Amino acid sequence: MLAHLPFPTIAAINGLCFSGGLELSLGLLNHVFEKGDFLQQVETYMESLVVNGPRALKSVKHIVDTAIPLSEKKALAIESEQAVDTILSGQCIEGISAFLEKREPDRQK
Repeated sequence: MLAHLPFPTIAAINGLCFSGGLELSLGLLNHVFEKGDFLQQVETYMESLVVNGPRALKSVKHIVDTAIPLSEKKALAIESEQAVDTILSGQCIEGISAFLEKREPDRQK
């Protein structure tokens, strides 16, 4: 499952490293997984991500890959461009429509 994600799934920390609780409270993490069944928890989390629209996932990957070393202004410009592209692709509207109609979205739209 991890190999099929359109974005990096392994992180390396170079520099200061904070505890998971601190990073979570600062908004730097989405989840902290327990050690015991770590791989199963990660697999479940990844499965929840891959059901999202492919265009949106590609946009997130592009933002992460390109915006991190940039100034805040340039990074926000890239994020805005990607948001517009995703909305205009129709995938965003399809996702919202499917949610409101209580149905699965057509991920090809």
